[in-house]
Amino acid sequence: MVPHFRARYESLGQYHSGHISYHFGNDPIDEKKAEYLARLRANRFCATFDGGAELSLSQIEQIVHSDVFPFMKKPSEHVRETIRHTSQVLAAYGIDFYMMLWEPALPAMYAPLEAYPAEALGTVHRPWGGDAEGMDATFCVSSPLVKAHYRNILQKLIREFPHFRGMLLYNMDGCAWLCTPGL
Repeated sequence: MVPHFRARYESLGQYHSGHISYHFGNDPIDEKKAEYLARLRANRFCATFDGGAELSLSQIEQIVHSDVFPFMKKPSEHVRETIRHTSQVLAAYGIDFYMMLWEPALPAMYAPLEAYPAEALGTVHRPWGGDAEGMDATFCVSSPLVKAHYRNILQKLIREFPHFRGMLLYNMDGCAWLCTPGL
């Protein structure tokens, strides 16, 4: 049994963009690394997937598929299996697995914008990126359809990855924006 120390929180990898990143595509968590973290008495492991080989991801939609928007691109089985394996290995050593995810996703990353119902989309004025005026389409989190989408994929994430313990949801960056009221 690994004792629970609230202050023992591990995030491995390199410092990047104001947070710690762990690149699973380059260096997956195995029994040896999990055992090492347990010896350090780590009880939590938080990962972002920022730029690592095949596992550059930051949205829930890259892990589970939406039943609300079935036309969206399906997640990679490699990604799903890596996350499943990582969370199981860490759990075996008493370490909770968390991820930093950027939501709401820009919907164009997963399907043509025309595929989404109009009431699911909002507009955002991004400080960088977007069209010539900095505008872009994003999921409107006030929309009942988008709420149903997130409820669906979060339930699937919890059900399909039982060793996954939680997430930090982050918005207002390169691939995740809240819609801007009044636009």
